[in-house]
Amino acid sequence: MDAMTLARNLIRVGRVNSRNLNNGTVEVIFPDKDNLVSSPLPVLESVTFPSVNDQVLCVFQGNALEQGYCLGRFYSRENPPQQLGGGS
Repeated sequence: MDAMTLARNLIRVGRVNSRNLNNGTVEVIFPDKDNLVSSPLPVLESVTFPSVNDQVLCVFQGNALEQGYCLGRFYSRENPPQQLGGGS
């Protein structure tokens, strides 16, 4: 496996498929990987716990979806930052 393929598999964007608030984990579905679903991933403590269908950024410890972390939601066209009053 070349370095670029490995790097693309270490950091992935997917959608929350299910969440477990008691364990602080989410399972994430990756449409670009034939809808593969990750194992339960711990969510970073400093982020708002994502809801089902939120787009999230994940990092993995290798090429598989069994060991990794959900870093949380990020701003995008679907989730733009809230405009805070005043100018630009």
